[in-house]
Amino acid sequence: GKHETKFRELLKKDFGDLMNIIVNMVTFVIEKTQEDMKEQEEIKLIKSQKLKKKEKKRLAEREAIQKQKVKDLILLKQVLCGFISNLALESSFRKSGFISNLALEPSFRKFFAAEEFLEYIVSLLRIEEDRKNFDWIGSSERILAVLINCSLATSAQEYLGKAGVFELIEKFSVKAFYSEEYKDLIVRLMYLLSRLVSQPEVILKIVSSKTMMIRLFLYFNRQFPDLTPHVLKILYAVFKLKDKLADLIKEHEININNFVKESREMTQEYMDTWNREKFINLAGLVSAFLDCFPNTASEYTSLIQDLTAIIKDKVDLERKNAA
Repeated sequence: GKHETKFRELLKKDFGDLMNIIVNMVTFVIEKTQEDMKEQEEIKLIKSQKLKKKEKKRLAEREAIQKQKVKDLILLKQVLCGFISNLALESSFRKSGFISNLALEPSFRKFFAAEEFLEYIVSLLRIEEDRKNFDWIGSSERILAVLINCSLATSAQEYLGKAGVFELIEKFSVKAFYSEEYKDLIVRLMYLLSRLVSQPEVILKIVSSKTMMIRLFLYFNRQFPDLTPHVLKILYAVFKLKDKLADLIKEHEININNFVKESREMTQEYMDTWNREKFINLAGLVSAFLDCFPNTASEYTSLIQDLTAIIKDKVDLERKNAA
């Protein structure tokens, strides 16, 4: 509200102190979560034993305290991730290269570097994947939001590409198959993955993963409009590996017929309603797909007349991708 300008000025003035506090807070959350997991295992072990009445009472009290600690820690984690996520999108920080340049600032070098920051956030995500507590979906969504916002920087994409984030996305994808309960989580997983396909090693991991490839072809569907732009970007990068892709698709036993049907009907829809941006992106994807699977070209002949009209009447990328 009215304090926003003053708050932003304070952020600029005390940015180093602020980031130091955030690093310490994230470290605190990680350490306390690990302690909490250890205590949960201890309580579980004690409960499996025969206990006297007084021992049961003490254990119940300990368990109640421990459950409250879990709730407090979840709240702290969510608030912290929300704050960092908003900071990462703060325009003044984005323009100055918030993530990529942070480690280069002389006053920050001794205690903070961009990779260290990302490592902490990835650690939080890894804990959520292991933990599977009652609020793992909400917590994971917030952590993913931080990584998505931070991955605007090329250096962050490079680090995350090598930090095992794809493997975490893959594990979450297995845990959270598409349903209304997991919808936002899966959208954020695909959003983050679409950022990471700038890294060649990530693309190779995607095409080598039967789990991920099946999901990408499944999610490329008009029933999942929130997923489409992210899946489209991922598949475009995947189809660029045309020399290896056909054999891997066969090895993974993936049926490409649904992709052909969906991409053809989506293209027709975007031409009929003339959605310029969506048409340009999808036409580029279909072209890359046809480079990999030229034997499917006959399935798209119904589009020729409208594509020819676009080549005739439009300019720039519309004409180029239609051609």
